[in-house]
Amino acid sequence: MKRSPRILVALEAVSQRVKAVKILEEQGFGVLQAEDLAAFDAAKVDADAVLIDVDFAGGAVADWLLLWPVPVVLVANSDENPRRLANLYADEASSFVLRDVEDRWYGHIPPLLHKAIAIRESLDRRNSNIIRAESSYQNLLRVIPDIVYVLDGDGCFTYLNDAVTQLGWKPAELVGRHFAEIVHPDDFPEVSRILVLNRCHGQITGPESAPKLFDERRTGDRRTKDLVVRLRHKYHCEWTTKRVDSWGEVAALGVNLPEFQSQGIGTVGVIRDISERRQNEREMRLKLESKDLHIKEIHHRAKNNL
Repeated sequence: MKRSPRILVALEAVSQRVKAVKILEEQGFGVLQAEDLAAFDAAKVDADAVLIDVDFAGGAVADWLLLWPVPVVLVANSDENPRRLANLYADEASSFVLRDVEDRWYGHIPPLLHKAIAIRESLDRRNSNIIRAESSYQNLLRVIPDIVYVLDGDGCFTYLNDAVTQLGWKPAELVGRHFAEIVHPDDFPEVSRILVLNRCHGQITGPESAPKLFDERRTGDRRTKDLVVRLRHKYHCEWTTKRVDSWGEVAALGVNLPEFQSQGIGTVGVIRDISERRQNEREMRLKLESKDLHIKEIHHRAKNNL
């Protein structure tokens, strides 16, 4: 059976605190009381929501309500500065009630607390779902064999999955470094956005002839796909041919960066290992060339015999 929500009541005036406690208990809430800062600190860990004066303990509590992990209903006088109240909100679960001379504000307390707790529970469920989805996404990135990367607007890595270890790198070693670290120097000028666009300045290209870029910023039909590049091993002693490809569909495309990465446009891409395929193609090509030479030699001998 679900227990009743526990409300920490921290009102300066004893008469107001007593009346608020009585109303809340009649509505089925569990109630904790705090007459000073010490009592507040002792009781806060057990509270599901807080009903508090904006000036409780000289305003010392209100200043850090933004960090408070449970919803808060603020009680203020009718002449309180609205801007100050807005700045004290922890999130959309918090609200306020203004005292009035007829004491009608007491009647607003229970529904405001019910609403605040319901919103907080909804936010917690949403955050929990986001965390689970993020965990599933991270697990997927850990097990897929393709290298997944994210670049900022300067072409520096902000994320790589563990598949980059096949090039001898740990993901943390490349974060903050330019993608040129892993691209063959002969291929870099052909796949670098700045260098390629400088060469293509003034040219009109359609989706079929659009340049393919490792640090792509375009989306839609002009995004990069099937870009073949040679990737440099960390110790510069191995060369691997890869194709940038997102599960056969997307290679690299532009993405909006979050605020903590200075916003702007970055890149998300996938590198799939096609070394074996290219080796097979090379062997097949050599066999065909050898077969062609053999046929030509037979034809030449037959012609001479005639």
